[in-house]
Amino acid sequence: MKKIAILVCAACMSCTALYAQNRAQTAKPADRMEKCTKVANRLADKLQLDDRTQQWFVPLYAAYQDTLMGIRRTYRMGKPAGKGQGKQAGVCALNDAEALQCVENALKRDELTLKVKRDYYAQFKKQLTPQQLVSIFCTPQRKPNQGKRPAQGQRGHGHHQQGHGGGWQQTPDFD
Repeated sequence: MKKIAILVCAACMSCTALYAQNRAQTAKPADRMEKCTKVANRLADKLQLDDRTQQWFVPLYAAYQDTLMGIRRTYRMGKPAGKGQGKQAGVCALNDAEALQCVENALKRDELTLKVKRDYYAQFKKQLTPQQLVSIFCTPQRKPNQGKRPAQGQRGHGHHQQGHGGGWQQTPDFD
């Protein structure tokens, strides 16, 4: 009886993992645009836009973000890394032709991204202040896992030393 229960649990867990992987790979364009719209609404609140400007800004910024995501999806770098390998392992496993293609794709992606940013900058510049433009174009992009809390099992593994103040401390500038 225990064996059957264990097999059922294992089957359920594997189905859940497969479903999660499939869902992540097949994100619908409508879902992406909805996510972009949510980000645009949060940014509009942060920029303290009036209602009229916000109605103009949200669809434009959502389209801007969706366009940038499309470019990133089209020009991904390298092969997917093998299981348990980091990003560098996938890049190192390329042959010479694939490596050159990877570099070409990265350059093409950067060119297209810059063109899109310049085009949207011209549109945003018509109604936004210079400080608002800085918030849109000059903020550093966060990495995918940056800003997320670690998973439950990853906490307390030397990331926080107890007894050393525990807070943020300013370090002196050496200019």
